[in-house]
Amino acid sequence: MSATGLLDPRYQKAATTANRATDRTTGIVDPHLAAKQGKAPVRKSDPVEFSEPCPSLDSNFTNILIIAGLPVVDESKASKLSDFLKRDFLRVLPNAIFVDVYMHTVNKKSLGYCFIELDTPEMAEELKKLKDGKPMDAKNTYRIFNYNDYESIVFSPDEFVPPSQTDLKQGGRNLNTWLLDEFGRDQFVLRYGAENAAETQICWNDPVRRGTESDGMEVFFDKRKSELKIHPSKPPMLWTKYVKWSTHGSYLATFHTQGIQLWGGPECLQMGKFEHDKVQQIEFSPGEKYLVTASWTHTECIVKVWDVVKKCHTKLLTTAIRPGQLAENHREFKFEANVQWPVFQWSHDDKYFFRVTQRGQTFMGKENKDGQLNVFQTPSLKGIKTCDIKGIQEACWSPGAHIIAYWIPETKNTPASISMRQLIPDSAGGFKFDILREKSLYAAENAQMHWQSNGEFLCVKFSLRQSKKTLRTNLEIFRMLEKDIPVEVIDIADPVVLHVAWEPRGRTLSIIHGQGDSSNVTRQMVSFYEVTTKNTKLRYSLERNCDRVHWSPSGSVAVLAPLEPRALEFYDVKNNQKLQSSEHFKCSGVAWDPSGRYVATFAAQPLEEQSWQFAAENGYKIWSFQGELLVTVPKESLFQFIWRPRPPSMLSSQQGSDIKRELKAKYWTEFELEAQKIAKSIQNAALTHRQKMQKDWREFLRSCVATYNQESLERQEKFGEVSDDEEDHTLSDTVVQTLISITETPLETTINQD
Repeated sequence: MSATGLLDPRYQKAATTANRATDRTTGIVDPHLAAKQGKAPVRKSDPVEFSEPCPSLDSNFTNILIIAGLPVVDESKASKLSDFLKRDFLRVLPNAIFVDVYMHTVNKKSLGYCFIELDTPEMAEELKKLKDGKPMDAKNTYRIFNYNDYESIVFSPDEFVPPSQTDLKQGGRNLNTWLLDEFGRDQFVLRYGAENAAETQICWNDPVRRGTESDGMEVFFDKRKSELKIHPSKPPMLWTKYVKWSTHGSYLATFHTQGIQLWGGPECLQMGKFEHDKVQQIEFSPGEKYLVTASWTHTECIVKVWDVVKKCHTKLLTTAIRPGQLAENHREFKFEANVQWPVFQWSHDDKYFFRVTQRGQTFMGKENKDGQLNVFQTPSLKGIKTCDIKGIQEACWSPGAHIIAYWIPETKNTPASISMRQLIPDSAGGFKFDILREKSLYAAENAQMHWQSNGEFLCVKFSLRQSKKTLRTNLEIFRMLEKDIPVEVIDIADPVVLHVAWEPRGRTLSIIHGQGDSSNVTRQMVSFYEVTTKNTKLRYSLERNCDRVHWSPSGSVAVLAPLEPRALEFYDVKNNQKLQSSEHFKCSGVAWDPSGRYVATFAAQPLEEQSWQFAAENGYKIWSFQGELLVTVPKESLFQFIWRPRPPSMLSSQQGSDIKRELKAKYWTEFELEAQKIAKSIQNAALTHRQKMQKDWREFLRSCVATYNQESLERQEKFGEVSDDEEDHTLSDTVVQTLISITETPLETTINQD
């Protein structure tokens, strides 16, 4: 029974009949009321009988939300505010069904909050995710809570009590101890060495304090000094080739012939084994709750989905995809032998994942003639929705909602199209797709979709064919949070667009474009566009010979990195200012640390294609975000450098903005004192090192003098009275020749007798 259902007269009548003249706590009838009703009083031992059954009260109010942060209005305007809330919420959740909106008033004034009852708990949860913390207008911000959390919010203690360490543990092992580092440092993993003797190291990034190792890094974990091995008796080559971090950095995955192993915790202990023979690829879900493993042969691809939390194999799909034939009757079809990785696309909250089956492909033993989208739900890992979409090519989830964007190429009679569908629960307990936006693209080819990290914008890049030999590139920006999802078109004059990247959690879009064709690009430009509340405008363009724009995770700063030559340019995009230019010979990769304070460049070679000619030049460098070189570490035969990811911040965007705004006022002095302390400790360490060297030298000199004095008596016995003054000695050279042996070898002479 819902909260509003308690006001129904039928329930009130039933409750009155059941409880009339009856003590609710003891079930005893009041004798005075019983006498008035003409009934005999009931003794304490007699059972109580009701004329009608007592209705059950449903105390689960998961479909009711408390909306706070509303403006205080007059009682006469409360209904208008309720209607506004419904319209505003329908913009982001079009299929929401509102049962009731209750806004309490006192002294003919609202109280700044209201109760909203939706049709299903899923709708309430989705609305909370979409609108909690989002601005209502220029002065008010929505704060949305579940009604079931009312008591925990109201009766929470005034003083904060920090959780104990045991509350942070999972299965007896704390997977996040590395986040408790007192210096707030990040970690990275290194794989280096020959294939038969490759080594694994997890290091703290400590370029300021320089660590304790000779390479300037403090080693957190070293395989050579630990028990991180499967069989100690086997050679290192059977241990693992490559490693991979989970999405939030809780686990380190290692590849083996038998399958995958996960390691974690403060001592990097084994967390679980996942059997998959000859596994080649893995992928973690965005919330690292699930693991997908895959292996390929010449005839099939086997995919398995695992539940990481439960450390057990969930037998969802062991899918055999055979080239050109169906598994049942071995008929041939026209589709590629190898499926495209990743096989599945996951939603941002790990609740759903889907697979796109293109025309001519086989999925779960069934042939697909046109195109299909199959959606699965967790934790049951069962299919919940199948949608036939003719000609579907590529699809991807929104990073912030259960919205799937996909594109369909042009056919003879139908133009290409971009579509967005939202997966929502229906009234029957199932799921359905709600089409949010569709847009036709005429003469379009090769569409690519780029989501902004928060899911607020979607950039679609596609080529427009003007003639048989001429192509033009267009970009379209979809504003996902605005009504009817308006679209803006960015027309790129150059025919080639090499790279498109969004600023993390920002509104700036970087585009690398140029003349010529994809194999020979000339006059490359890097353009930065800003998406404002009204339109998308070009901020500025730079003529740079680069292939990638590597954005800092905190935004504002980027590294412009070309492939040849290996030049690096640190650029302040926000202020349009060049910070630094440098170079890293044989650089093969650029990677920012999760904090955005440091960036690493590394020269690495694939393990299977290592060349002894360049093995000695492998290594990595750590730079500050301003382009200052902090650490240079040579690592012979380096083939992997990966930063350890961090879980998402628990702070809201408003809290993060407040911290940045109050940084100088509250924290700057503390940081300066810490910096001075570090600088002083470094100077003291250098001074101590020099003093130790001087002390060692003096001790060595004293030992030499003592040895010389001890040998003076022997010199006097051999050479007589010997003076230590150099002027009393005469130096002379004497050559001594010693005949060791003589060997005679007869020479054979051939005489020409002509």
